[in-house]
Amino acid sequence: MKLEIEIPYDQKVFVPGEVISGRCVWQLDKIPDSLQLSLLWLAKGRDRNDTELVATEYLKASASGEQTFSFELPSQPLSFRGNLLRLGWMLELVSDGGKFCRYEFELSATGEPLILKKADVAGRKKPWFRMKSR
Repeated sequence: MKLEIEIPYDQKVFVPGEVISGRCVWQLDKIPDSLQLSLLWLAKGRDRNDTELVATEYLKASASGEQTFSFELPSQPLSFRGNLLRLGWMLELVSDGGKFCRYEFELSATGEPLILKKADVAGRKKPWFRMKSR
């Protein structure tokens, strides 16, 4: 059994509005009921994971084959990595019986992954935020 998502030059960072394209290749033991490629983002935190489906393309179901695809990437949400939370993008190729493969990538306005660092508040007398009293 083989499920693959191939992206030219194994590109891992894309900018909003760019088109992500490539091809899906599969070789299965039998003809699946369905074969689909999805574009989605995933936010992972300590206690919670959120997934949002952005687009899906249904592929011609056959025991083996290949098919090209392309998705125009949205303007948001942008990818980031921090100590408590991470948001990333992926393509997911899914077949019957829970068989799948994923291709993870970053969506960044600068073309570079955004890394959130812990704020340095040492020496500050006032908090960096203010709460309004009622």
